[in-house]
Order: sequence, then structure tokens, then C-alpha cells
Amino acid sequence: MTLRAQSSELRAARSTLQALADDTAVADTYKSDFMQIDGGDTGALFLHIDNVNRNVVQRLDDVLSRLKQVLHESGVELGAVATWYDDADESAEQRADQQIPLVADVPANAGFDDTPEVPDTVPSDPGDYEPPEDQPEPPPGDDDEIIMAPGPLGVPGEPPSGTGVVA
Repeated sequence: MTLRAQSSELRAARSTLQALADDTAVADTYKSDFMQIDGGDTGALFLHIDNVNRNVVQRLDDVLSRLKQVLHESGVELGAVATWYDDADESAEQRADQQIPLVADVPANAGFDDTPEVPDTVPSDPGDYEPPEDQPEPPPGDDDEIIMAPGPLGVPGEPPSGTGVVA
């Protein structure tokens, strides 16, 4: 098996990646045009929605920026690889090809056995479980009470800011 790279195909892929990097500007324009919340009041619900929207816009800015950078840098690297192939002589290509180990034919019965060494101890569906007659009753508790926690919603990942009420 001989590795043969077509530098023209690498350059075409480079151009495609760099065009995709340029297309992130379209997504950025869409974000600027349609992800702004205007005309709201200062109510608690509007402030919460506005905060969430700002967080989403900021994260989208980060993603678009990183995506543009990765696509652009990948295109630059593909261009460099194409240039390397153009500049390399036949013997250098052959030496590079010889560094790649050949894969021997894999026998048909050489598969991966995913059988666990320890038997599975997860019980099957108990169906209509009936506890043993000698099992004591659970102690009385406050399982029947309802806990309510009114208050403004918090930011994901931060502790709640509201106060809880136990009914």
C-alpha cells in the first residue's frame, strides 16, 4: 500500500475550510439581528430572560470565534501540507510511506469479546414485590409533606438565591 496525496485536493479542502470560516460572519450577523431582546420592562421575569439571553449570546460569540479560528488554522495547515507534498521529491515521499506500518490481514474470527469478567448482579424487574412478613414497617416520617421553594430562578451552576418554604 502506498500513500499518495493529491496536493490539488488538499488545496481544495483548504479553500473550503477557509470559506466556512468566513461563513461564521453570517451566523454572527444573524445573532446580532435576532438575538437582542428590546422593549421589555424591568420586571423580574424580563430581567431573568434578559440575563439568560445575554449568557447565550456570550457563549455563542465564544463558539463562533473558536469555530472561525479552528477552520482558518486547519485550512492554513492543509495548505502547508500541500506545499510539502509539492516540494518533496519522490524518494522523500517513499521514505515517508515506509514509516507507516503495514497492517496484516486480520483473521475472520479475531473479534473483540465484550463479556465481563464479573457476572452481572443487577436484579431483574421485581414486578409486584411483596416484602417478607417479618420485615418491620418503616418509621413514620415527614415524607407526606410538600416542600415548595418560591423565588426567582437562579443561574445554572450557581446555588439558588430564593428562600424555601416547608408546607
